[in-house]
Amino acid sequence: MNAPTALAFEVGHTAVNATVILLSIFYVKSSLCRTYALNHAIVSSLISCFEMFLNFVEITGFLKDSFFGSKLKWTHFMKVVINQYTNCTYCVFSTLIVLMNYILYTYPMKYSHLMNKRKVLHVLIAGHGVVIFLVALVVPGAINEVVMKNSARVTEVNLFALLFFFQHIVLHIQLGVMTVLYVMAVYKIIKFTKKKKSRNARRSQLLSVLIYCTPPNIFLLINLRKGF
Repeated sequence: MNAPTALAFEVGHTAVNATVILLSIFYVKSSLCRTYALNHAIVSSLISCFEMFLNFVEITGFLKDSFFGSKLKWTHFMKVVINQYTNCTYCVFSTLIVLMNYILYTYPMKYSHLMNKRKVLHVLIAGHGVVIFLVALVVPGAINEVVMKNSARVTEVNLFALLFFFQHIVLHIQLGVMTVLYVMAVYKIIKFTKKKKSRNARRSQLLSVLIYCTPPNIFLLINLRKGF
């Protein structure tokens, strides 16, 4: 993809993220779906804005020496870190939101007893803590490979590479857990619908979460490869 096409794509990507953020803050009632969409849009905006800026620099030449000259390796490193944060956020928060919505749908009384807005906030903060930890696992390897060796892939097996592979194992486990939750959620929806014991609002919310979580994680699974 050439720079003008990539810039146009990222402008559209950023506009969509901005729309989701504005709608979530000012027009959509508070819910787990809203929280999920808002978190994803904010984090996704980081990588889309950064990519948009880099494409703008490449096309116009503005600050090109700063970002494509001697500091190119660090520019690539920043891109790797932001991209890692985005991918880990997709994985962690999708798992958390699907899990909480599954419990809310299947055990509404227990959910209302265990969870409130404050506890949900604590769960989300803990989720960001997990994301930061997962990103921190690949930072040393990214510095070693991207900055020091100018490589976008792991070139040797060392401690940094082991941390990188450990992070990928954790992400694959989380995707596996989410897949199990998907199957359980779909089973409950079918089961409760047949027995006519399911509230339409809760069923719609759970279906929405499953639909919203699917595309990002398909792309995430594709991107979980050896390179940074």
